Amino acid sequence: MASKSRSFGKAILTMTGTIIGAGIIALPATFSRVGFWPGTFLFFFLSAFVIVTHLLYVEVILASKKNLRLPGYVRDGLGTFGFRIATLSYPLQIIGSNVAYIILGGEFFAILARHAGLTIPTSIWQLTFWLFGALTVLFGLRFVAAVEFYATGLLLLGLVLAVVVVSPFVDVSLIQIGSPTGWLLPFGVFLFSLSGLSIISEVVELTERKRSLSYGAVTIGTGIAALFSWGFGVMMYLAARGYPIRTSAELISVLPNMWSWLIPLLGFLAVATSYIATAKDLEAALRDDYKLNAHESTAIALLTPLALFILIARDFLSTIGFVGAVFIGVNCIMVSLLALKEFHKLRRRLPRILVSTMTVFVISVYLFGIFQKLFSRESL
Repeated sequence: MASKSRSFGKAILTMTGTIIGAGIIALPATFSRVGFWPGTFLFFFLSAFVIVTHLLYVEVILASKKNLRLPGYVRDGLGTFGFRIATLSYPLQIIGSNVAYIILGGEFFAILARHAGLTIPTSIWQLTFWLFGALTVLFGLRFVAAVEFYATGLLLLGLVLAVVVVSPFVDVSLIQIGSPTGWLLPFGVFLFSLSGLSIISEVVELTERKRSLSYGAVTIGTGIAALFSWGFGVMMYLAARGYPIRTSAELISVLPNMWSWLIPLLGFLAVATSYIATAKDLEAALRDDYKLNAHESTAIALLTPLALFILIARDFLSTIGFVGAVFIGVNCIMVSLLALKEFHKLRRRLPRILVSTMTVFVISVYLFGIFQKLFSRESL
């Protein structure tokens, strides 16, 4: 019983730690762009849809009886055409996310080092962040889960502390300010901040494929991540009192000088827990779904984000906004289509119709987000 409780706890914290990643750093900027009420409504609206999508994915995994990742489930359930789409969208989601994690992780690493008196170029710290993440991934899933367990606990404590520290500086008058005309702009950033598709297979494994435990870990983990992320984003926005907070340095400036180390520490923990979990998942997908050998899958999973980090120009907000709205949106649609196929097997007509209707509605929301991102001329 104690072993099951520990596994359940690790599954919840693995889920929470993976979701609370680079996206949380962008939340204060998104709330400052659209305001408290429009941002809060959209954030929790998407939170509900993400929880439903995560549970649909759990059902797909349990129904399959195979140890795959999304592209493999799509190949079995939706055929060659769907597999080709997932072959692009799923790896690109993780690779794009991990590029953002390397960017931010190294920046926070460098700031923490400067607090300790070490002045080394940020690019060196970004490479160091990647190296530590790669070594952690190489030790395997159980080691990753153990690291997630302790790092996520520290992260949640740090988030609570940050909210307490900035609370005296909160300007509640900003709650009345909003931009209804642009309230859909954070769709991609919010979805990026809430989605944990890449870790759900591991969560199901940690709960030994037990439906009730898997459902509970995914729901609780996603809910905790959403509440903590929203609280941090809103409190930092209100404490900034209208001052722009688009960069890490601007976010740090919201805190009193004696607490200036807290945001870099939180950012580092958030990004590190997400990076090692998503990199491990991509490695597993390449091995199990694409039938690459262990060395090839590990090399691609770890070296591709590093190569893109070195080669491409980088803008954090636009990167996660596009990855969230388009790549995560496409993957959520794939999950929903797989679940829809499973629900058609239900014998009772009324439950089948109700669940299928809900799933179609979920798909329509993600389609809307994709088209809004691709064709909107406005940006955060």
